Amino acid sequence: MKPMAQRRSGISLIVVLVCASTANGQTLNTIYSFGHNVLGRKPLGGVLVGAGGELYGTLSQGGASGIGAVYELLPPPAPGGAWTEMVLHSFSPQVGDGPPTGSLTIGPQGALYGVTSYNNSGGQGTVFQLLPPTGGGAHWRESVLHVFDSATGDGVGPTAPPVLAQGGTLYGTTSGGGVDTSGIVYRLTPSSRGGAWAEKLLYEFLGKSGDGISPSGTLVLGKNLTLYGATEDGGAYGGGMVFMLEPPAAPGAPRTEKVLHSFGGSLSDPFSPVGITLGPDGVLYGATVGTINGRNCSNGCGTVFQLSPPASPGGDWTETILYAFRGVAHGDGSQPNSPPIVGKDGVLYGTTSVGGAIGSGTVYELIPPSAPGESWTEVVLYSFTGGADGLDPLSVTLGPDGNLYGTTALGGISQGGITNQGTVFQLILTK
Repeated sequence: MKPMAQRRSGISLIVVLVCASTANGQTLNTIYSFGHNVLGRKPLGGVLVGAGGELYGTLSQGGASGIGAVYELLPPPAPGGAWTEMVLHSFSPQVGDGPPTGSLTIGPQGALYGVTSYNNSGGQGTVFQLLPPTGGGAHWRESVLHVFDSATGDGVGPTAPPVLAQGGTLYGTTSGGGVDTSGIVYRLTPSSRGGAWAEKLLYEFLGKSGDGISPSGTLVLGKNLTLYGATEDGGAYGGGMVFMLEPPAAPGAPRTEKVLHSFGGSLSDPFSPVGITLGPDGVLYGATVGTINGRNCSNGCGTVFQLSPPASPGGDWTETILYAFRGVAHGDGSQPNSPPIVGKDGVLYGTTSVGGAIGSGTVYELIPPSAPGESWTEVVLYSFTGGADGLDPLSVTLGPDGNLYGTTALGGISQGGITNQGTVFQLILTK
């Protein structure tokens, strides 16, 4: 019988190169460096951690057709051993999909969901599903669940994976399209008979009227199917916004949008949020790429913010800037490109695309204050060097072992000596 790593896909590579570095008491292990064309290269977004500790992600280039792939990294059978990369799917215009544009969402049965930018039938983006092998087979099965087409008033250009709700329904956004070409929020419902998925436009942004423009990041699913999200631009002041779509008052009724915060209303308020995360007690956390008074990074290189729900229904949400990055001149990060994640005891973890000790990006930690009204404490857990450890980290996620896993868009040295094609890393957190 073939070992599991060989049964799951016909294309694989055993990784023998493991690089380790330390900074601020943390150890970073580069568990994989991309570089082989047929196996794909240059990650998009971070990784998902599966039930067995395996990692899943997408690649913007390479694969069998050269336009990207979905990969899996299988952990070693013993600590310190080699990880094995598997190509689960190579994107190809010939099969109705196109280059991937975001990371992945995982379902309860191991199904993977994601989005692409176009297909060869004139579509302007797709939502796809990958089902794991069954019955001892090795082939992952891809299905294109929906093809976006602006000619029908649909959205255009999805950039983030959909979020999965109970019952298998998917909720997501597109960066453009809709009645105002400012983007949409959509729902995809599976057919009970296994046929085509049904799309419903839940909301069309009206950016030209002061609404949001170009949703950013993955939607967040709250209580009672309330949806939360962010837009890069638009809002009352043009700096983007955070919004909420309340559940319909009755079956079939439209959803109501509520703007929770519009960015850029003052010189100290940031602009261009890159997404949000839902924390305990309904608090939203997010990151922005800059501040109005710091476009040249002299007074800030992006922020981490918090939006607290109102004390009573119908009240205003409260924005708090938890931290403003200071950039490479201070050894700090700059330009976060994804929202932070919430860890144990309310600690936030995230990445900045640049900054750090030499400007190649950082992994940071934000520790909440010990008493109300005090400041959050930032710790740069790791500063990338741009070499074998990677360059331009994209995001991180917590694994079942309590450590952080993530990717870098560039950097790394592959087994064959190819450089600068991206990495997957593990950051071991000091307990």
